[in-house]
Amino acid sequence: MVRTPFREALETGLMGARPSGIGRVARRAPLPAVFSRAAAGPHVRALAAAAVLLAAVLADGSPARADDLPTLVLRQHRFVPDRIQVPAHVKFQLKVQNTDDSSDEFESVDLNREKLVGPGKTITVFLGPLDPGEYKFFGDFHQDTAQGVLIAK
Repeated sequence: MVRTPFREALETGLMGARPSGIGRVARRAPLPAVFSRAAAGPHVRALAAAAVLLAAVLADGSPARADDLPTLVLRQHRFVPDRIQVPAHVKFQLKVQNTDDSSDEFESVDLNREKLVGPGKTITVFLGPLDPGEYKFFGDFHQDTAQGVLIAK
């Protein structure tokens, strides 16, 4: 049986002079082997890891990778590309990379988002699920040039 500080306190009576009914039951009934770390051998851990991976794959169809994320680049105070298409009705992440030597801010009234992007930095903006349509965004510090549209289809 695995010795835990809680079990020792129960067995030695350190939980108080009058242990509750729960304490008496816990003292008499050993924990099932399912909850014991010693019983969880490598095969149980491998099965649990496989179940978690399968759940991740089935939830979205495939595990998301950083390379798959739609990406906007701030270059010379402009968004490149200035139009980007994303899937409708699903949550997604948008990477925004600033290659300029000054900070800017990814902002969108339509998307209700505002996030600072430092010079030479990359941020991730969490969006969705979006209805099909067009959503305007802009760079708050250079609104005359840094503009774009996100298209959800």
